[in-house]
Amino acid sequence: MEFCNSYEKDNGKDVEQYRNTRMGAATMNYYLARHQVWYGNCGGKITTGSCVYGVYDIANLLKQPHLIAHKMYLDFQPAAFFCVLKVKS
Repeated sequence: MEFCNSYEKDNGKDVEQYRNTRMGAATMNYYLARHQVWYGNCGGKITTGSCVYGVYDIANLLKQPHLIAHKMYLDFQPAAFFCVLKVKS
């Protein structure tokens, strides 16, 4: 926290400008967080308590605002990975 306070003190004008423009500068339909399913509602398979997404999870994944989907394996239903990659690209 000390670093944050020091940075803000030294760069107050830039920090204030960022705060004033960050919401209006660009609308985003995602945020930097990962979508992860634990134990339930998994259309793929559960590994170490976490869902490895499969083809049955694609519809749900595409509705999520998250930028990152955790987790997909290329050796488990690779069609799910490539379908999401094609739709989101």
